[in-house]
Amino acid sequence: MPRAAHYKGYAADCLRLAETRQFRNSDERILLVEMAAMWLRLAERAEALAEHTKILAEHATAVEQEVNS
Repeated sequence: MPRAAHYKGYAADCLRLAETRQFRNSDERILLVEMAAMWLRLAERAEALAEHTKILAEHATAVEQEVNS
């Protein structure tokens, strides 16, 4: 499973916890929501990094093929 998917799962876990009776009306709820937002930002960065890595790999393959031609 890609890292971004794991991070999104952690964000969902934080939000689920924030809605439980234990945290619904507490300062910890705010922290859980903030943690969820941070996990989502990290997921976005992981997705961007994965895309850049893919593009670089494709470029490297094309260069290698050109050199070997």
